[in-house]
Amino acid sequence: MTKDSTWRAQDVDLARQTFPLAAAEVAELEAALAVMKARGLSWPETGKDDFELPRLDTRLRGMYEEVRDGAGFVLLRGLPVASRDKDDVRAMAWMIATRFGRPVTQNAKGQRIADVMDVIKGASSPRGYHSNAELRLHTDPASDLIGLCCIEAAKEGGDSLLASAVTVHAELQSRRPDLLEALYSGFPYARFGEGRVDDPEITEYPVPVLSVVDGKVSCRYGSNRIRGAADATGKHLDPLQVEALTQFRELAQSNAITFRMGPGDFLLVNNLTLLHARTTFQDNDDPQRPRHLLRFWIEATDFRPVAPELNFFNRGQCGIVPRVAA
Repeated sequence: MTKDSTWRAQDVDLARQTFPLAAAEVAELEAALAVMKARGLSWPETGKDDFELPRLDTRLRGMYEEVRDGAGFVLLRGLPVASRDKDDVRAMAWMIATRFGRPVTQNAKGQRIADVMDVIKGASSPRGYHSNAELRLHTDPASDLIGLCCIEAAKEGGDSLLASAVTVHAELQSRRPDLLEALYSGFPYARFGEGRVDDPEITEYPVPVLSVVDGKVSCRYGSNRIRGAADATGKHLDPLQVEALTQFRELAQSNAITFRMGPGDFLLVNNLTLLHARTTFQDNDDPQRPRHLLRFWIEATDFRPVAPELNFFNRGQCGIVPRVAA
């Protein structure tokens, strides 16, 4: 593995990025959950300072550094989801997420834990995590980190993909700097009805797909939002922009890794250096056991400077502000 996020698929040893929980660490997490319940607290009321995880904190600090400065992702394995109800799983996943930063709101409803599952059953939605459809490589629109906790896997499909945007940047810098300039310049993005109450539907400024601040490459990419803005404004992309996005997408796809998350896995991803995707899936035959992941958007502590245009929902900050008047 390289010392930063400039990796290709053949460089990645998934076993080196996987961290199984020890029995003592699971016991520590369950003890913290028992304390939370005894105090009459629910997970939204708690933060990092409300419970102690001394053993697990040592492990999580190393994982955070790997996500911030290394490959850009880690897979924590072994949360006790089979022996706990979903409320308990939410609380334990919340405890893990708060060790990496502040979980922020993900939609106009103000949710800080999003349920990634097929709830629309073939209907149309701009938020793909509500469907079972393939999700192509993208970054989420308003966070430093993404946390995904798997409660139930699919009967078939639902594989995760990751690719390094930093590698794509290096390839374009070497071979096609003209295309890199087009990605630096960016594109208007559609907000799809979310954002602050006074935000227009289309961003007032172009959002860079790739940007460099203090020598660090960051990425914000959502093809559906770029396409949605172009359709809404009637301002279609010029040939150079189309070529830049095509090359960006193809380079990322050619270097993507694929793996399957299972129940009890917690995946932490650097949302500024890696793109992620998901294959289409088929739910389990038992309707009480659909594929179900919990998603966190996390504003990390001591992370990296970024161009404020990247967080286009919240005036340069992470998260989507709930749609209520000030």
